[in-house]
Amino acid sequence: EQDDGNISANAMLSLAYFHNGEWEKWIELIPTLKRAVPRREYADFDELFLGYAWLYIDNQRSSELLDGVLKKHPTWIFARMLLATALAHRASHEVEGKEHIRRALGEIQVPMVLAGENRFMLMQCLYVHSQAIEVLGDSDGKLEQSADNIADQLDRHRDYVVGSIVRAAYYDRRGRTDKAEQACGDVLDHGNGMLVHWATAYFVRHGRTSEIISRTWDNREARVARAYVLALSPSAEEQNEARRVVEQLAPTADTWFFRHLIIQVYLLLHDTEQAQELCANWIGSGAKDTEVDG
Repeated sequence: EQDDGNISANAMLSLAYFHNGEWEKWIELIPTLKRAVPRREYADFDELFLGYAWLYIDNQRSSELLDGVLKKHPTWIFARMLLATALAHRASHEVEGKEHIRRALGEIQVPMVLAGENRFMLMQCLYVHSQAIEVLGDSDGKLEQSADNIADQLDRHRDYVVGSIVRAAYYDRRGRTDKAEQACGDVLDHGNGMLVHWATAYFVRHGRTSEIISRTWDNREARVARAYVLALSPSAEEQNEARRVVEQLAPTADTWFFRHLIIQVYLLLHDTEQAQELCANWIGSGAKDTEVDG
């Protein structure tokens, strides 16, 4: 539960929402994180967890906070690992990308040695190595060999959904479709919310829609993900099933994010009239999400 006075707790809560695919709740917490000022008596801990939370909001701000914590506490392995991850995120879209990823590789070495079977640490190590291969190349194959070893360890934690997404992205980039599909299947088996949509998009992109259509889920995000795939089918029967699903779910759509998913399905079904009608109704009624400023 949100507690505006406990910055570290709010930061970790936001991360729990993000990693669990509950992105609407995550978005609602962002303004609180943006207003947060580390408490004097817990400043270093607050900055550590804020730095982690900012990883999914602003990579530069995240790395600055984590770098500051690490300078004060060079033995904090968690801070070192998260800094490596933040730098790896920045490496893919900043001019100094190669500089960032080289430092990330340096920072991740100690956490990698200590990771053992810690699935969270393994996930971060794999992500950094995957980014390094993309940014720096891998002419001698050493980075890929190291990444493969980490991925093999992470494969033993197939119910760890966020780890499965990182595995899937790594294998997909390396052209190893069988491994990528297995990891995406793990996301479908154990994930929920937007994480399911991420895996769904992978199967759609690779023409493997039967993997989605053959499954059934109880939560509404997964059901609308399946409806999205059914709407793409050339089969009239499957398109009609997609329509039945969104007709059932539309009355429960109380957030802008879920409403967006419903509208997408109607547009795929070429039912612009129903999409427009729902948009008009929902604009008038509003939604419970908190608007996030830029």
